Amino acid sequence: MPPRHALTAILPCNDLDASEAFYGRLGFTRPDADRPPPGEDDGYRMLADGQGGALHLTTAVEDWLAPGRNPFGLYLYTEDVDGLAARFPGEVIEKGGPADKPWGMYEFALSDPDQTLVRVGWPSRLRGCPSGLRPNRSMPASVVIPELAYDDVDAAVGWLAATFGFPPRLRIGGHRAQINVGDGAVVLTQRRDGAAAVFAVMVRVEDVDAHHRQAAQAGAEIVQPPTDQPYGERQCSVRDLGGHIWTFSQSVADVAPEAWGGVVG
Repeated sequence: MPPRHALTAILPCNDLDASEAFYGRLGFTRPDADRPPPGEDDGYRMLADGQGGALHLTTAVEDWLAPGRNPFGLYLYTEDVDGLAARFPGEVIEKGGPADKPWGMYEFALSDPDQTLVRVGWPSRLRGCPSGLRPNRSMPASVVIPELAYDDVDAAVGWLAATFGFPPRLRIGGHRAQINVGDGAVVLTQRRDGAAAVFAVMVRVEDVDAHHRQAAQAGAEIVQPPTDQPYGERQCSVRDLGGHIWTFSQSVADVAPEAWGGVVG
């Protein structure tokens, strides 16, 4: 990936190996190709997290980093605050782990091997919500939320959980429910009398064959078994108890749209 316009910290370290291991737990690593051959100088190390973040480590001048007097600090902005905190059991400085702070951040703090203060956080107002939307515990965080109608919402919640592994998120009486689908959600509604409309939903998965096996074992109607498509997807389709078609899609190749007749833009 070409470098972007950015400002990167150069952090002096007393023990480069210990520091590289510490920041590796925060997701900052360097590929083996960037490591010098054995015996050559390895006193400057460029780490990256694959999401645009970078950190350079260098050997500290003697007596720069006196214990208890390290003046350096870093702040890592990430949505996955809780996930990173879980990688440091017993090492988070504040008791209780990540918390909302008066300055508007949900964060926690660590001390690296040289006692550099490392804060990890995300704006409290953006937690769990894409595109800066206001959080609402009664609403899924996804931007686009499909709605599917069923004759029996409670039965649909149970069927979708047992057949596809999609757990319920919220139930509203017996006429409406929300289920979690990966990092998104689907709303189930009560079908109105005489309404026969059915819809289709596509869900990206890591292993489409596993989803197919689960659906088949649950007795679902398989509309299309796992099939490789010319646009780099392997897909299967299943009809649910409301007549809606669920297509599960696994990316198996990165194919240019022009290669199969697609038009970009």
